[in-house]
Amino acid sequence: EIVNRPWPEAVLRLESVNPADWNLAVIQTDAILDAVLKDMGLDGSTMGDRLKQLDRAKLGSLDDVWEAHKIRNRIVHESDIVLSQEEARYAVRLFEKGLRELAYLPA
Repeated sequence: EIVNRPWPEAVLRLESVNPADWNLAVIQTDAILDAVLKDMGLDGSTMGDRLKQLDRAKLGSLDDVWEAHKIRNRIVHESDIVLSQEEARYAVRLFEKGLRELAYLPA
């Protein structure tokens, strides 16, 4: 439920002609992964805190997830950032890789 309902909606935003939707897709998929980390029982005040509790033995795609999270942080903290559609798709694919590995999305 954490992933199944919001995931398709977030991914659909990547098909929009509006660049703001592409940024929103990245922000939403980041939030979905953060909800998964909380569901896994990881503590911390930020997603970064929760990611730091993982290592590559627990999540082989940890570097990919970090890269995607850093892209999300650029969107949120740099007001003039507008990703290209390709960049947004790339970030969402990285989040998807982590979610599949954690078995929150089908393999």
